[in-house]
Amino acid sequence: MRGHILAIAAFMLSSGAQAWDDCKYEAASHDKLKIGKAKLVEIDARAGFLRIEGQAGMKEITVDATACATEEKLLDAVEWSLERDTDRIRLRVDLPQPDDNQYALLNLIVTVPEGIDMDISDTSGSLTVSSVGALRVQDSSGSIDIRDAGGSVLINDSSGSITVADVNGNMEIEDGSGSIDVEHVSGSVRVSDGSGSIDIDNVKGTVEIEEDGSGSISVADVGGDFIVRDDGSGGISHERIAGEIRLPD
Repeated sequence: MRGHILAIAAFMLSSGAQAWDDCKYEAASHDKLKIGKAKLVEIDARAGFLRIEGQAGMKEITVDATACATEEKLLDAVEWSLERDTDRIRLRVDLPQPDDNQYALLNLIVTVPEGIDMDISDTSGSLTVSSVGALRVQDSSGSIDIRDAGGSVLINDSSGSITVADVNGNMEIEDGSGSIDVEHVSGSVRVSDGSGSIDIDNVKGTVEIEEDGSGSISVADVGGDFIVRDDGSGGISHERIAGEIRLPD
């Protein structure tokens, strides 16, 4: 495993546990890198939770990683790297492809300078981001929680709940399934959703629902227009819309 190994433990849990917390083999590692002139942090993660926090006064990116696997050989195959590439820093994860009923994952806690732009690709596991700049997220499954983004936010997600609060810019979400909760956006919000409830509150610009397959839509306190272009099923409610309201027939 690339990274500075801090501790390795091997232990057996209850044979009845089949979830990710059934971590028979575990390894912890840490690394850090000075930000320098980098303006963007790219993270290519895989299975496991990912927690990112921006901190004021930080001049480096720090990573605390914990690998977990059902077999020792899978643990040994987990790799990650933290590297600089001109104007960006890249954190990359490589996991083995185990057989059925086996797994390997890498949990990540990442600290970055407050307000730095982020580009995140994640496959499965919860994602939590706070106090960064502009943000792009490509996610397959697992919950997404974003707080205090200093720039526009773009999310492309397959499944899992999405919660976003305090965005200083525009917001765009393309989602397959799962609830969507958005509040306090200084720009406009555009959503395309397959299924799941949509709740949007306190947006200075326009709220546009391009497409909604199923699930309720609730929108309040909008400074611009409220537009729903295509809605499959589920009720639509709105209040305190300053601009035009356009709903499908």
